[in-house]
Amino acid sequence: MIAWLIAAGTALFGKTVFGVRFFAVMLAGGTGFAIFLLARRLFSDRVAFWAVVVAGIIPLFAVGSSLMTIDTLYVFFWSWAALAFWWAKDRSTLGPWVLTGALVGLGLLSKYTAAIELISFAAFCLWDQPSRIHLRRATFWTMLVTGTLMDYALPRASQMPWFELDRTETPSPVNPLGVKGVGEAGTIPVAALVAEAVEDALAPFGVRIHEMPLSPVRIRELIELSSR
Repeated sequence: MIAWLIAAGTALFGKTVFGVRFFAVMLAGGTGFAIFLLARRLFSDRVAFWAVVVAGIIPLFAVGSSLMTIDTLYVFFWSWAALAFWWAKDRSTLGPWVLTGALVGLGLLSKYTAAIELISFAAFCLWDQPSRIHLRRATFWTMLVTGTLMDYALPRASQMPWFELDRTETPSPVNPLGVKGVGEAGTIPVAALVAEAVEDALAPFGVRIHEMPLSPVRIRELIELSSR
């Protein structure tokens, strides 16, 4: 999901910092608007205003408003899914529940922990007596199917190749213990490694890869371009 938005931003504004971060600002604004609408629906305009102010000083929200990370997308879809659910719980029609599930599903394409929101919605329906009726309706279960994207071709363990694990010890020279930090930064090189592996496999065709994502159509285009 984040790769698609970065590709869209750079396609519009070129391969610049502005192009990469453009949609981060738009998504942050959309998240703030969703927080305002939800807080106003639950409480009042005054509470809604201060909810947005407080959200603006929270590091996750503040940083996400200028940096294009998976959390920016994750929080955006989480907020709108919460608002959609609060609208759907008072209705028996299918549309609002499908919308809620679709928003959670888009959040799942950003970060798998978005599935927790589906658990939260189910827990609310169990706890809130007027909402328990939804558990006996197809609308609620349609939301779950839509939210988990069961019809979407997500990679599964059965589709992964066999591999062997090994260990290479390279202590850091910049501190006495030789330790290194571990976090999300370790996932950054993965896309580049995948691109390098594909480029190596297509070396007989003279293919050079300079950008992601790599769809089957894009790979075929690269092969055709290199053969000209």
